[in-house]
Amino acid sequence: KRIDVLSGGEKARVSLAKILLSPVNFLIMDEPTNHLDIQSKEALEDALEGYDGTLLLISHDRYFLDKLVNRVIEIKDGSLREYEGNYTDYLQRRASRDGHLGRTEPIYGKSDSDSKMDVTAPSKKRKEQKRIEAEARQKVSKERHRLQNEIAYCENRIQELEQQKVDLEKFMADPKSYQDGEHAASLQKEYSAVKDELTELFERWENSQIEYEALMEKLGQS
Repeated sequence: KRIDVLSGGEKARVSLAKILLSPVNFLIMDEPTNHLDIQSKEALEDALEGYDGTLLLISHDRYFLDKLVNRVIEIKDGSLREYEGNYTDYLQRRASRDGHLGRTEPIYGKSDSDSKMDVTAPSKKRKEQKRIEAEARQKVSKERHRLQNEIAYCENRIQELEQQKVDLEKFMADPKSYQDGEHAASLQKEYSAVKDELTELFERWENSQIEYEALMEKLGQS
């Protein structure tokens, strides 16, 4: 297709693809998940998880931010305030701002202190933290995809077997099927095998759904 005939969402996806293929070490993205479907959003998350440069993200998507950021800058009342960690960490530390974990000073603008926070190149400790967090995100992403694939496989296979079960029941309801005893026994054996596999698949599907929902709840996305 020509670019000028694409929809707004399709144009946005093309723009994102061009950006991610560019050899740059600093990306600024403003609401990059807008107009993306779930599959495109997950592809973007996976691509950004493997990005080695610096990302500056502006987004209302809490789950997207939690997966990708390791530092949050709060802009409020003419000041910038820095928080280490992802968006969930930011909310927790802001709530306990006066505690030792969340105590920070504005890095620019209004301040009751003369000290300013250093925002120069990240320290070795910060780089190591970023690496560890990236590995953790990648592990969670792999587990999410594994469960999604398992659920999809079970659903597709269940659909196939349900149809096979219906077909077998039609054959078994026909008196002619019992004229040949060997053929009738074969039908019964196949029917039992289909039912057993369905029982197993329903159990696998249910367990995978429970694991997936627990994972999404843990990540803040129900």
